[in-house]
Amino acid sequence: MFITGSWIARWEGLLLGYCIAYTGYLVLAAKRHEGAEAFGHAMLGFVIPLIIAALLRRADTTAWRAYRRRSAMAQCAWPHTT
Repeated sequence: MFITGSWIARWEGLLLGYCIAYTGYLVLAAKRHEGAEAFGHAMLGFVIPLIIAALLRRADTTAWRAYRRRSAMAQCAWPHTT
């Protein structure tokens, strides 16, 4: 997964959890377990929308921070004198 420095951020831990859940689904499906279908429906109806929401939130937060950083740098720039 994505390791930032020597720690894993909260959203990265969520993605790791989703990957583990998906791996569990693959194991159930490969063994043709009777709970695989219900687990698959839960993944499609609940987990995948959460993954999409978490990724969109992360992208939005990253874009907002970059915008604020650029705005702050533009305001702090020395005025050009000719």
